[in-house]
Amino acid sequence: TSNTGSCDLNINITPHTSVTPGYPAWYDIEVCNVGSVTTSGTVSLFFDPVLSFNYSSPAQTSVNNSTHTVAWTASNLLPGSCQQFWVDFTADSTVAVGQQVFMLANVTSTGCTETNVVNNVDTVHQEVSASWDPNNKVVLPIGSGVDGKINGNQELTYTINFQNTGTADAVNIVVHDMIDNNLDLSTFHMVSASH
Repeated sequence: TSNTGSCDLNINITPHTSVTPGYPAWYDIEVCNVGSVTTSGTVSLFFDPVLSFNYSSPAQTSVNNSTHTVAWTASNLLPGSCQQFWVDFTADSTVAVGQQVFMLANVTSTGCTETNVVNNVDTVHQEVSASWDPNNKVVLPIGSGVDGKINGNQELTYTINFQNTGTADAVNIVVHDMIDNNLDLSTFHMVSASH
């Protein structure tokens, strides 16, 4: 409930994706009028420097990539109503897995004095995540000498390892193996596979 004649906007920011190097990062900002009078306001988003702004819906009133800010106007919000702002970024491809990413959204009412400013700010703290695959290929026997020479007509058993030891799902995985020209591909046979 709100007091008669009260002016009170609140804001919430919700991430819809993880922050992954080189991939989109989407956020939803919601501004609601929890007061009892029609209120307008300015919405500001301060985004982490590892993110590059792409677009928002509705379109922003301003964006400044130097100060990492995006702004919108929320006009004539009736008591109990909300307005949504969808924001699309791309994470820098060189951002380190495990790095912390910080977003801050705030709303400032125009034309009235707010009765509660505590709910005018919301933040999101995320840790950069990514799949990580320590791939390798092992052959037995390993051969001998500096060049790893083996006898002619020697059977070789290759094991190709793929493992995701990262902090996000590995998706769309394709493993390619280059076969040496000195191997007789007509003798190839699959022994086993885990996937």
